[in-house]
Amino acid sequence: MVAVPVGPPDIERRMPEADEVVCLQKPWSFRAVGAAYDDFHPTSDEDVERVLEQAHGAGEGTTPGPENE
Repeated sequence: MVAVPVGPPDIERRMPEADEVVCLQKPWSFRAVGAAYDDFHPTSDEDVERVLEQAHGAGEGTTPGPENE
């Protein structure tokens, strides 16, 4: 399954490897994902690391994974 907030009208055809595609908006004039957002600035590596560290600390021991299964 692939889930995306916005994509081209023919997104299912473009992703034949997915058994299911969920796309909330498929504008006929789709050109780029960033055009669907008011603010689509790049996320820094530091921001991603911080969020992942926070998520890992908040759910420690509760998230199923290979080590917890």
